[in-house]
Amino acid sequence: GIPSPDEDGPRIINGRVVSKDELQGVSVGSAGGWKLEVFPGDFVVHRKYGIGRFEKTVLKPKTKLTDEEKHAKNERRKELVQQAMKAGQNSTAIQEMVKT
Repeated sequence: GIPSPDEDGPRIINGRVVSKDELQGVSVGSAGGWKLEVFPGDFVVHRKYGIGRFEKTVLKPKTKLTDEEKHAKNERRKELVQQAMKAGQNSTAIQEMVKT
C-alpha cells in the first residue's frame, strides 16, 4: 500500500520519490523562543555565498586526532588484531584489516 507519513522510508513529495535522509532538516538557529530549520530544496541567504538553494550538509572527516583519540584508536586496533589472530586469520588478512 501507500506508506503513511509516520512510516520510515521514502515518501512522494511533488510527484518525486524523496528518501528519509533528504527530508532531514538542519537547525540553523534559535532565539527568543523560535527555531529555524532549513530543508533540502529551500532557498537560503548566506552571508558569504549569497542566495541559493540548500541541497544537503556535507560532513568532513576529522583529519587531526587528539592524543586521547589516537590512544583509543591504537587500543581498538590491538583488540581487533588479537581477535583475528584467535580466529586463525592469516597475516595478510590482518594487515588488510588494520591498514586504514
